[in-house]
Amino acid sequence: HPVADLHAKVLCCIEETDPTARMVALRLLDLIVTPASFADAVKKLMEFSKKSLCADEFHKTILRIGARDCYALVEDFAWYLLILADISRSLDSEHAGEVAEQFTDIIVRVAGVRPYAVQLALSLLDRDPSAASSATAADDEDINPSTASLEIAPSMLGACAWVVGEFHRDFEGEAEVCFPKAVKALIAAKSVREMEPAIQTLCIWSAFKVTLGAPEHAPGAAAELQALLLAHLPGFVTSTHPDVSERATLALHLTSGPGGAADPSSLALGGQLFAEPLLPVAAGTQKAMPVPAGLDLDVPFFAPEEAPVASFAPMRADPTDPYALAATYKDDLGFLAAQEAPHAAASTPSGTEHSSLFYLGGSKDRASVAEGQGTSGGPSGAAGAQAAAKLDPLEQMRQKLATARAGATATKYEVLREDVRAPAPAAAAPAAGAAAGGGGGGGP
Repeated sequence: HPVADLHAKVLCCIEETDPTARMVALRLLDLIVTPASFADAVKKLMEFSKKSLCADEFHKTILRIGARDCYALVEDFAWYLLILADISRSLDSEHAGEVAEQFTDIIVRVAGVRPYAVQLALSLLDRDPSAASSATAADDEDINPSTASLEIAPSMLGACAWVVGEFHRDFEGEAEVCFPKAVKALIAAKSVREMEPAIQTLCIWSAFKVTLGAPEHAPGAAAELQALLLAHLPGFVTSTHPDVSERATLALHLTSGPGGAADPSSLALGGQLFAEPLLPVAAGTQKAMPVPAGLDLDVPFFAPEEAPVASFAPMRADPTDPYALAATYKDDLGFLAAQEAPHAAASTPSGTEHSSLFYLGGSKDRASVAEGQGTSGGPSGAAGAQAAAKLDPLEQMRQKLATARAGATATKYEVLREDVRAPAPAAAAPAAGAAAGGGGGGGP
């Protein structure tokens, strides 16, 4: 079997320390991989990426091979979505945007994988910050709890939020349970307001979509979802980011009735948004759309308002004056004192062995205790590993997929490989020409 031998040799060369040999091996793997060998090749690349300092090279190869010819090499799309979610755990990866794009593109094209994909997206969003941070970084004080709890790139968080909102009708479990869980993960978590404005906007609008779908798919939870929006959206309305505030204001206006109270009839009108199926659109279609006659995109809708000019501006010290530099930082010394007080309170030692600088032997004692719990205390170490595994959403979804596939035939997915394109602008030209010819060809 010369092809199998070549495939094995190429995989061995991928682990070479020589970057030139490794790059050549990756290119060869790109040429010889087949649908039958794709899964094994991806598993090897993922193993190498977790042991190497240059994980982006392996991730780039996986993404390039997987997306070839509209995912022609992928046979198990549920498994491939797990691979994409695993790659998204590299928070500093340069391919995070491409991972999120493939994640959403596959779910749009492959209808058969949507029930599993929506559950996977929700499991990545619905994380307990305190539990996850204690399981992954119990002794690390420098890790941000919100980052440790989410564990995936921000672009992937936005993709998961979009998937949950767009395909909420495909939840596998009971809708009355899944819908409130999704809305709470999207807007009730404190970590959402610490994300980028674009991610916050996606979370807000996805929660709004889930709520609009409640009257049809989860009528018993419609009132609870509407109450969640009315309780949490005002916090986003006051955001300093214009996009976040605008989207939250619109969602709040469409959800509430007169006077800001809950109005069940307002949710019934939103079902029309999901009447037509969502289709993949080819890149560049928006630019190819013809501009309607009479519309000038360069003319603003409203005349720009000029900023008011203060009649009496306060005199400030000259920054170049070396004798008045203190006055140019902040004129309000009381504001400075108020800002310094919380920092001083936070830096005050508590006098315990964990925080005091003068407690001798504290680090050694803690190290011995940790060593005893991790090595000699076998049951406690195993229990900690099991607890971490239970908190890992990807591990839970892998087990769920393995249980569903046990004793069952392989799932055959149907992939929508055609993209929606803009109508040809020349289609109206013959009709216009015929009309012009008919008018100029002479009257009766």
